[in-house]
Amino acid sequence: MVLLADQQSFCASYLAQALTAAGFRVLGPFGSREELDAQLASLRETPAAAIVALDWLQGSHDTFVAQLAPLGIPSLLIENHPWRDFAGVQASFTWPYGAFQVMEAVQELMLQTMAQSSRGAAAG
Repeated sequence: MVLLADQQSFCASYLAQALTAAGFRVLGPFGSREELDAQLASLRETPAAAIVALDWLQGSHDTFVAQLAPLGIPSLLIENHPWRDFAGVQASFTWPYGAFQVMEAVQELMLQTMAQSSRGAAAG
């Protein structure tokens, strides 16, 4: 399952459709940060990765990404409004991006996380 923390309707539906077509289960997009937080609190399954839109979280992306870290959810930052400045935060992808690029990056994140988990399990 991939968490899609994005509200920009075109970009969110574009990514959700592409991810679903590629076989991912997608949770999101969300209408508000409160809706997103409520969903996170009630999850029974931990998402394998999160796609986080900087423009939607507007300054709280760092705290949101920090909230995901203890849950073991790696995140990928995207920017749907490239004319905005987010205090030196570098997005992995800036609009216009291809959904296939985002999917490849999400798959890579998931593989890295699985490799780290298996190394941790082997060491323990």
